[in-house]
Amino acid sequence: MDPPRHDELWALVSCAFNPRRIGDAEPRVRELTRTLLEQLADTGGTVNLMSEFAGPIPTVIIAEIMSVPAAERVQFRRWSDEAHAAGAEDPGLKERALSSMLEL
Repeated sequence: MDPPRHDELWALVSCAFNPRRIGDAEPRVRELTRTLLEQLADTGGTVNLMSEFAGPIPTVIIAEIMSVPAAERVQFRRWSDEAHAAGAEDPGLKERALSSMLEL
């Protein structure tokens, strides 16, 4: 998303993502990282690092900062993932992304 809309939206959430707040999240990021790595090690097989490790970390941390209940985080991640396609050329994908952004 380009300015000025990006700037308007960033102003709404920037207080939750200042350096102190991000630093405060470090112990939780480390804990979540260890948990996910342990889960991946327990599979004993091939894993998709993006969907099973790298993707969940920022989603969980942002959901926790925003006080999204744990029971709603799978839906939160789906909306977040779909919202990233808002600039897509495909009209169907773009419509789904905009719908997810509204739900989010």
